[in-house]
Amino acid sequence: MQTTTDVLTRVQALVSDELGAVQQRMDELVASKLDLVPAVYRHALKGGGKKIRPTLVLLCARLAEHSSGAPGDRQRLVDFATAVELVHVASLLHDDVADEAETRRGLPAANRIWHNKVCVFVADFLISSTYRWLCTAETADLLRILCAAINEMCEGELLQTSVEGNPWVSESEYFEIIRGKTASLMAACCEIGAVLGGADESEAARLREFGLHFGCAFQITDDLLDIVGTREELGKDPGADLRAGRFTLPLIRMLALAPRAETAWLVEEIESQRQLTDGKVERALQLAVRCGAVDSCRRSAEEYIGRAKQIVGEFAACAAGQALSELCDFLLWRRR
Repeated sequence: MQTTTDVLTRVQALVSDELGAVQQRMDELVASKLDLVPAVYRHALKGGGKKIRPTLVLLCARLAEHSSGAPGDRQRLVDFATAVELVHVASLLHDDVADEAETRRGLPAANRIWHNKVCVFVADFLISSTYRWLCTAETADLLRILCAAINEMCEGELLQTSVEGNPWVSESEYFEIIRGKTASLMAACCEIGAVLGGADESEAARLREFGLHFGCAFQITDDLLDIVGTREELGKDPGADLRAGRFTLPLIRMLALAPRAETAWLVEEIESQRQLTDGKVERALQLAVRCGAVDSCRRSAEEYIGRAKQIVGEFAACAAGQALSELCDFLLWRRR
């Protein structure tokens, strides 16, 4: 039986040489006179490491190259694929500090091993290293795309923070949050890859749109996993968003779909800023499944994936396009 891991492995096999070069470049860039930098960086990689974002850069470049008929600049592709992954790793370090996280993917979060300050400064080091090494006259336009995405990520996180503890977050607010904090970087990955692959302005814009749809689906499925995933799959207890007072799409729809009599207690707990017990978290998660909120959100993720795959289908058929389509399917069935 094929697993989501098998799908991701097959997709990434198409760009395995470049992904190997990305990992090597990342290791080189974190070299510092302080041992703390590579130590924290290596630990952070253990908590993730799927390399979805550099894969998007590389596959979109391949797709564009197939359309343009001209090979892209392989070294520059590796450089920008490395940059987006370093930005992602830095964002994970920042997130864990902000969320006072205990674990990430079953391991102690970096901020539980080192001081919060250390993790923040290492994250800043990763981002500043990216700027320092990419900032040339030839890469200015591409770096501008990446910097705009980082701005949007910050705005998304700030908006999310501003509505924590509010059970009446609207769906429009939710989608504004996820477009900023998650989809913006994935959109930038696709646009940068397209430009480096020789895409024209229209094609680059369409692949950017692909990345936005892909990123929204990615975050919706991530939020669903926090509802239906197990501790073994997630590396942490499910319901982390609810414990933090974050109302993600499944929880927003639960409040809309479930009878008010079944949700009034939860609204009161959240608005009173009381710490939810494990039993109450489990009760809420079960209700999200029972009332149809989880199924509704899965359909929304499928709609975003459908839009993303439609864009890929506009390009000439090639291995990279098939891989991007399979990467979309991977989102719907991943369990971590």
